Amino acid sequence: MVGLVALGLIGGILGGFVGGGGAFVMVPGMMSLGGEGLASVGSNLLHRLGRMTTSARRRAALRRVDWKLLVLLAIPSVAGVEVGRLASAVLRARLGPAAADLYISVVVIVVLAAVARMLVRDLLSSRRRPPAASRLSLKGVMQHLRPLHVPPVIRFPVSSVVVSLWLVLGIGFAAGWFGGTIALGGFLTVPAMIYLLGAPASAAIATDLALVLIIGVYGTVSFAARGHVDLRATLLLYFGSIVGFQLGMLGTRLVREVPVRVVTCVVIGLVVVSRLLALPLVGAAGGWFALGGGTRTALHVASLVALFAGGALLVVMVVGAVVRAVWDGAAHDAYGAVGGEED
Repeated sequence: MVGLVALGLIGGILGGFVGGGGAFVMVPGMMSLGGEGLASVGSNLLHRLGRMTTSARRRAALRRVDWKLLVLLAIPSVAGVEVGRLASAVLRARLGPAAADLYISVVVIVVLAAVARMLVRDLLSSRRRPPAASRLSLKGVMQHLRPLHVPPVIRFPVSSVVVSLWLVLGIGFAAGWFGGTIALGGFLTVPAMIYLLGAPASAAIATDLALVLIIGVYGTVSFAARGHVDLRATLLLYFGSIVGFQLGMLGTRLVREVPVRVVTCVVIGLVVVSRLLALPLVGAAGGWFALGGGTRTALHVASLVALFAGGALLVVMVVGAVVRAVWDGAAHDAYGAVGGEED
């Protein structure tokens, strides 16, 4: 119970920093705390859905949605959710829960390692001269793919773009697959819409928010109908994330950008380490090989330490910044009051 609330707090703070829901911490975190993979994904889809519907800032952003683009993204995203869920469900049914957990863990590790690498490269490149134009990058690949107008070609007046329908369908399916596999959302969709489709950032962000809402609703219903949503766990996560998100939003105004980005990289990297340490435990649970009791305990403790170490650093940084701001404000008020009395 305490672990889930703490996990929600960490995910909420991280979500407030980077503008997401912190699912890349919560899904592997729930699994490290003993939750089954499918239930962790389903519970976080519900958790993210609750956060989406209660955020006034996100509701306001929905006014800039490109509705034509949204419809063409939403249709394949539903199929993507089902493919992601079915892959885990089939592995679970045929090979046992450990097989599904292994699949989800591997996807988490690969995706988060790629995200961490991009964040580190971006952080380092901001401190030195821009890379050569010929250097291969994901952004460059996306921009080269955009002019490939493979028929049929669709025009989106709101976003002022003309692109191949296949690009739109591919982005939608990928967004749904990530949602149905590891409950992740717009970390891929927003840059894909900006660099691959050429949509303005405001329209891409707003359209992604609406798409994530659709994926959340459909995914939650699909997972819940098959008993893969833990309502109690979701409420505990939600309780912690409400406080964490507000702290994260406050922290973005009090903590400088570079420390925020560095700590975000550290947190994501430690989540990857945590899942890597848990892989032998997943294999032992599936009966694929044997682990001694001492080894199991050591790996489990190390996995939890790696998971919560980055979160603890994040909490200390944010809470410390808030305390300093309150202290400085109180000291300033007290000095002003004394100064006023002396005058």
